[in-house]
Amino acid sequence: MRPKKPKRGFPDHKTLLKFQKLQLKIQAFNAYGGCKCACCKETDPEFLTLDHINLDGGAQRRKESSTGRNWGWGGFHLYRKLRKEGFPPGFQVLCLNCNFGKTRNNGICPHKSPSRPLAERLAELEALRAQARLVICFQTTNRGHVLKGHGFSRANTA
Repeated sequence: MRPKKPKRGFPDHKTLLKFQKLQLKIQAFNAYGGCKCACCKETDPEFLTLDHINLDGGAQRRKESSTGRNWGWGGFHLYRKLRKEGFPPGFQVLCLNCNFGKTRNNGICPHKSPSRPLAERLAELEALRAQARLVICFQTTNRGHVLKGHGFSRANTA
């Protein structure tokens, strides 16, 4: 069997596919504002990705994925679909840090939200933890179960 002839001057098919995927990625970024993070202005394409502005990326991935799961459908597949649809609105270019921070911060990039001291954030989380512990203890004692390690037993829940 004859080896495949390289296309467009590329040494092999794998290199051609990498080139085509990178072209598509740059084309998608240019359609959504250029190769620059909309928040922090990062320009290295290795750090950039498309962000769903309305935080509906998980729902879209589940809908589009052949397995119905939230992962395994993005990147090249997303860029190709967006190009086919004429690059519809609802996306922006963000760096991975801003995209992940936005996901973890209720839709607001940490660069754009006011920063609080670490001690204040830890105190808030500790208060939530204590509140959750009280709720668990209350639910457990009302059912008559023992919650070990919290000082409750059947004897003192009567």
